[in-house]
Amino acid sequence: MAEQNAPYATVDDPQAIIAGAIEADCWGREAGKCVECGSCSAICPTCHCFQLFDQASDDAAGPHERMKTWDSCLMSGYSRMAGVGGMKASPRPELRQRLANRVIHKFAWFPETMGFLGCVGCGRCTDACLGGGDLRRLLKDLETVAAEV
Repeated sequence: MAEQNAPYATVDDPQAIIAGAIEADCWGREAGKCVECGSCSAICPTCHCFQLFDQASDDAAGPHERMKTWDSCLMSGYSRMAGVGGMKASPRPELRQRLANRVIHKFAWFPETMGFLGCVGCGRCTDACLGGGDLRRLLKDLETVAAEV
């Protein structure tokens, strides 16, 4: 895995580079490749987002059953909230914002709260991406931007 990832991010402190490059253009460039298929999240061994919904049931126990299904932070419907008229808008309407949320979660928030990265570096997300996205390349770009600031 180290050999596979060597040409890309050699980031010692991903939290610092993300904080130093949160407004960088590379977020938009990488988000522009995304087709919002969710395959990166579906194949990732550390992604765990889900949504809950109620659906009609034929079960004698009740007319509805609560269902849990996988969700992806890159999908446009991610984080929509219940409200008047069905659904309130997503708090992250732009794909760039949802990509940043994914990266910040894996490389900044997770280490801050859990003490280790939320990414194992396996590259499955890169292999599965239909748009050709690569988190390693994005981290390397963010590292370059942060170094220039």
